[in-house]
Amino acid sequence: MPIQRRVPKRGFNSPDRTDYQEIKIADLAKIEGEVVNPDIIRSSGIVSGRRPIVILGDGEIDRALKVSVHRLTKSAGEKIVNAGGSVEILPLDPVDRRVKKGPEKKKKKRVDR
Repeated sequence: MPIQRRVPKRGFNSPDRTDYQEIKIADLAKIEGEVVNPDIIRSSGIVSGRRPIVILGDGEIDRALKVSVHRLTKSAGEKIVNAGGSVEILPLDPVDRRVKKGPEKKKKKRVDR
């Protein structure tokens, strides 16, 4: 039997990892207004779903924005601040952190006899 079929397919993915939706700084230029938060990003159609948002440093920004996201890279933060904007890091909700966990199971009631 080939080795790729004998090696277990589990063990290297953390079940508690946080899966982020990535957007680039260049995508922020599509948003009108000076305030950018996850609700505005989702309503503009750049991302969809409820996962937390991370901003990557690809691209340039030419206007001052007040950005509130769950995470951003160091280069993205520097570009936003150099353009005259500000950055706020939002805390992660425990529900947003779940990745592969299904709905919580209800406990069955134990009947005493």
